[in-house]
Amino acid sequence: MRENNQLTPQDQKGVWRMFNSIAPYYDFLNHLLSLNIDRYWRRFAVDLLLAHSQERGIFLDLASGTGDVGLTILSRSDAKVVGVDPATKMLAIFKKKAEKKGLEERVFEVVGDGLSLPLSDSSVDGALIAFGIRNIPDRASALKEMERVVRPNGAVVVLEFSKPEGFFGLVYDLYFHRILPFLGRLISKDPSAYSYLPKTVEEFPPPPAFAHLMEQVGFLKVRYWRLTQGIVTCYLGIVS
Repeated sequence: MRENNQLTPQDQKGVWRMFNSIAPYYDFLNHLLSLNIDRYWRRFAVDLLLAHSQERGIFLDLASGTGDVGLTILSRSDAKVVGVDPATKMLAIFKKKAEKKGLEERVFEVVGDGLSLPLSDSSVDGALIAFGIRNIPDRASALKEMERVVRPNGAVVVLEFSKPEGFFGLVYDLYFHRILPFLGRLISKDPSAYSYLPKTVEEFPPPPAFAHLMEQVGFLKVRYWRLTQGIVTCYLGIVS
């Protein structure tokens, strides 16, 4: 088995093991390392999904992790959510959080991955993947899978890290490559899980290129928004 600092998205089982190992610390670290701005990013993505969805019966939360996106959808609509993730310990936390809020009847936690979704064609009204597309080796295939399961005219939203530019980018680069991995290792007890994060962000295509990929897959009206000076980018596409 390779060490986490050598992991790539191509080593899917290794990536899943890593996320299972940091599951107990995942929410705390997300909020701490982002200075709690991650809550705003998720709300922005969810509001975008809801605003561009003609129907709001059921949504896919792909790479759902511990359920922050899914629970945000539930809090801002009357919809149901299918949370799909390969990391079983992440899904277990999602389930507990939903039960604590009395929302368990509106959530379906499903073990699966983005390359072969365990859902029927045109079975959900929209889909959102937050900070998960980086971890899928064949991004085009994952986008096609979301397109397959979303009903025509439904929205697909992708929220992902990107690289800030200019002076802020230089400052953020120091934090992202030095301070964040150190704090992540210290708290999660995983020797290198948070070294995987900046490496995969570096390798992810810039916003215009990823938006073009969405268009190539077949999404219509593709747009994107750079948030917090480009730390993350939120993409929108409509299923034809």
